[in-house]
Amino acid sequence: IRRPPRSTLSSSSAASDVYKRQNYNNQGFTLPELLIALAISSIIMLGIYGAYLMFNNTYYFQRDLTDQSTQTRNIIDVISRDLKMAGYSIMDSNGANSIIAEPIVILSPVNNGTANDLVPSDCGEGISIEYDERDVWIGGIQTNIRKKITYQAIFFDTYSPPRCRLQRSVSYFTIPFNSSATTALSNPAPLTETLSDYIWDLSFETFDSRYNHLAGRKFRDNSNSSNNNYVNNSCISNMNNNTPCTQIGYDANISIVDIYLETISPKENPTLQLDAVYGRRFVHDVSTTINLRNVGS
Repeated sequence: IRRPPRSTLSSSSAASDVYKRQNYNNQGFTLPELLIALAISSIIMLGIYGAYLMFNNTYYFQRDLTDQSTQTRNIIDVISRDLKMAGYSIMDSNGANSIIAEPIVILSPVNNGTANDLVPSDCGEGISIEYDERDVWIGGIQTNIRKKITYQAIFFDTYSPPRCRLQRSVSYFTIPFNSSATTALSNPAPLTETLSDYIWDLSFETFDSRYNHLAGRKFRDNSNSSNNNYVNNSCISNMNNNTPCTQIGYDANISIVDIYLETISPKENPTLQLDAVYGRRFVHDVSTTINLRNVGS
């Protein structure tokens, strides 16, 4: 029996090895390998998605806080601008000032009848400010007028969710140069505009030039706010007739006004602690002191 040549055996063995290697490479992944790879990929993707959600929520939350802070400060600036004009009166041709009986009046808050994490017991105090404006065009005629501006946070329960909404009301009057009743102007008509939603507290405190308290509570939870000294009906009647009232606190010159404004975020944030008063909402407060330009001594 003849044995095949050695070269033939070597060639056949090499071809077999090549076939085996090619066959092994064409087998692909087994089912357990695919399941393990899928599990690892899912864990990685869940981690990436969770990190994305965390950074995305943090971004929007910080953006909301920035917007809330900016809005609160802008409201303070608007109120401050009117307060700095309080008491400014225009002289007549004889050099006599028009009478502004009480340029600043603190108004009592209205109880809401409800309280929760969006609505406090009351929306805050109000303030009325009066001053004159020169050379206003009304009906094509250049004239001088008096502005009476009222800031008051009003409770709205017709919206969902309910909230305290800060409103600014402006009325216009003719300027008297004596102690007689002012005449309201129909043109321009009284204007009421909403400045902000979700007010938690708007409070004031007025002082004379020696920093003696005259009226206002400063802030809602102030334990020393028993002497709020809100304006009474008799004093309001006097003011409507340009006659200074004799109510203590309004018979003196107001020189300093403290403003305290607190707003609350409309949306809950799960990273905040659940609180009985504020809930899972961010509260931002701003306060400032205004030294009056046109009144005081």
